[in-house]
Amino acid sequence: MNRSSINTRYAKAYVSMAIDLNLIDQAEHDIRLLYAALSEYADFCKYMQDQRHNIIEKTEKIEALFSKEFNPLTIDLLKLIFHNKREEHLKDICRNAIEMIIKKKGIVNAKLTSAIELDIKIIDLICKKFEEQTQSEIEFITETNPALIGGFVLRINGLQYDASIATSLKELTKQLY
Repeated sequence: MNRSSINTRYAKAYVSMAIDLNLIDQAEHDIRLLYAALSEYADFCKYMQDQRHNIIEKTEKIEALFSKEFNPLTIDLLKLIFHNKREEHLKDICRNAIEMIIKKKGIVNAKLTSAIELDIKIIDLICKKFEEQTQSEIEFITETNPALIGGFVLRINGLQYDASIATSLKELTKQLY
């Protein structure tokens, strides 16, 4: 079976159940926490994906680490993934579930790049302006790029809004020559 369809099928089932049980916010919290753990701790990720460890060992590890944080729905998803020997897909299933939840909630992902680290008040101001324009809640990923000199570049919904000094200087140079 196609890896993508496996990831999508498990993520879709999880998100659908979370919606049916009115647990979408808890499901989002759980799956983001699990995805962060899998992404940031290579040994944890290897352990969870290693099929040499049985379902009981993995379930005990998950319950020891996350039982106070996770909803039983999330624990059940993990047990199902382990039982069906789909561990190698775990990180992708989490990523797909996060994307589906964000889409269901009507949240738009955006990447905000600036020359320097921006103050949270400025980020909020930019966020509010673009939320009004898109009529959607926006979730920002921020990064810095000194090559911009000043200003910012915002990528949202496949579009780019470039308010950087570097681009303004390039455009001015083109006009002069």
